[in-house]
Amino acid sequence: MNELQKTLKHNAYAWQEEVKAAWTKGNEAGDGFAVGEKDQSLSQLARALEDLGYDVLSNNGADNPLVCADGERVIAIGDVYGPWAVDITDLIERD
Repeated sequence: MNELQKTLKHNAYAWQEEVKAAWTKGNEAGDGFAVGEKDQSLSQLARALEDLGYDVLSNNGADNPLVCADGERVIAIGDVYGPWAVDITDLIERD
């Protein structure tokens, strides 16, 4: 787990705004990809990803993206008519 992933895992609540802003920025830029099943909730997807070996860094509710580690990448997953993932590794910023 890299430093960004550790920070997000141990301080998930404090980083919610930055994660959501990064996910939105990537999504609006046309980045992203569908994951899971269309009718799957983010909580259900989090359990499925953990079963596949992904490290779920945060799952703080419907208004905030699910965040998981994928190798060195940080993936945020929001609900846009089903789970929609954006690689936020290079998009997340903290003032």
